[in-house]
Amino acid sequence: MNDFMEWMEARGISKSTARVYASKVRTTLRALGKRWDNEAVVQAHFVEAYRTSASFGSKGAAWHRYIEFKAQEGVEVPDYDLSIMSDGPKTRSRLKPDERLPSSVVDAVKHYTSCGIKVSVIPRIRWFHVNLKEMLYRPHCHVKDPAKPSEEWRVESEHTKALFTHAGVRDEEAGVMRMSLPLIPKRFHSDDPMPAAEIRKCLHTVDIKDFEKDIPDCISIQEFDSLMAGVTDSTPAPKHVPYEESSHPKPEDMHSLSDILGYDPSADD
Repeated sequence: MNDFMEWMEARGISKSTARVYASKVRTTLRALGKRWDNEAVVQAHFVEAYRTSASFGSKGAAWHRYIEFKAQEGVEVPDYDLSIMSDGPKTRSRLKPDERLPSSVVDAVKHYTSCGIKVSVIPRIRWFHVNLKEMLYRPHCHVKDPAKPSEEWRVESEHTKALFTHAGVRDEEAGVMRMSLPLIPKRFHSDDPMPAAEIRKCLHTVDIKDFEKDIPDCISIQEFDSLMAGVTDSTPAPKHVPYEESSHPKPEDMHSLSDILGYDPSADD
């Protein structure tokens, strides 16, 4: 697990958290044995853990980190879907697909897939992967590929704003911007992403093939608004371009809103 721990630490995860995650994954792999790549076995294991473990949150987060880590090696590790639990299947089975997501969100997801973003990747995208400066002031914005730091996708800002509102990134009641929320959460303000299987059902398709981050997950709305004022750059960009550090900071460097936006408020003083 040393490579896994080093990979996490290189992405800003603290050494202690990386050690805990590695331990969780090691225990999970030991329980799964040679069937670690069997989707049904993985699903059954995590469903049982969800029902019986008081520390399921860190176990699930560690597994999603491991999925991302192995994906960079070209190894596909099965994910799990907790939507089959008590708050999911009975109600879900009676709903039409579009009733589970607003039409504006369904349209946004369809647009994202047309831009090359696979449905299986969407649950791994967090809002700190999205260039909010571009989203607010340009017709198109860029979304960083969570598995390939050197690449990003170009998407329409209008669709991204629909996802932004649906996720509840701008928390008016708390007065903060929740940058670590999933692109499409299971519920409003939820830290849990909607599973890819559920997203596919909302798209009426079956043939379209997580992660937390140790950065501040809340920033002041007042600070956000003041920093955003006056940003009007509208320069277009290619659909899928190399990642540019100058305009889109790395997640591990995002320790303040100024880092996220690439804009230093002290420059106005």
